[in-house]
Amino acid sequence: MDRFYWYDGNLNGGNERQVHNTKNVRLYDGDDKTTFDSGLLTLTNLRIIWSDEAQKDRKIALELDLVKKITSELGSMFKSAKTSIHLEAAPKDKPSGPKRSSSHNVVRFSFRVGGQEQFTKELNQVIASKEWEILKAASNQSKKTAELAPRHVGIGGIERKMQEKYEQTDQSINQAFKDLDALIEKAKDMVVLAEKCFHPN
Repeated sequence: MDRFYWYDGNLNGGNERQVHNTKNVRLYDGDDKTTFDSGLLTLTNLRIIWSDEAQKDRKIALELDLVKKITSELGSMFKSAKTSIHLEAAPKDKPSGPKRSSSHNVVRFSFRVGGQEQFTKELNQVIASKEWEILKAASNQSKKTAELAPRHVGIGGIERKMQEKYEQTDQSINQAFKDLDALIEKAKDMVVLAEKCFHPN
């Protein structure tokens, strides 16, 4: 039960969608009954959500990436059908939930008015698809792209700055050569004038 966390009722943006739901489901922590006695069990492509049918704001959720194995137990006249979910260890950064720790690595859902077979079928299909891994990979790629984008802009800015500097330097050199040519022409004129002064006809 320590893998469950309190749920605010909002789906995860446009990435999360409802797959299936079943009413009147009780939760067990291992073989122990819990106070989560009669609720709506909702399966999405990312998690399982249990919602209290009497207290609408009492909701908990379990991330599907913690699921290791799923087993089923058929019902009878004297007991309800159950689906058991074997779980990975609780992540350290898990949001707060109904239990801080648990000695059980299994949670059970008891379907008191039926619906266990269809729910388990849908759950197995969602687990097999591992959509959360695809979404996580896409999110990581988007973050990398966002991190690289400013660098490209920075490099482009440096290249433009260097090009502008080169053009300015080139213009300065061209102007210097023009000034030098003009100075040489003036020097030639002065030489001619000097020769005329010292060697008059």
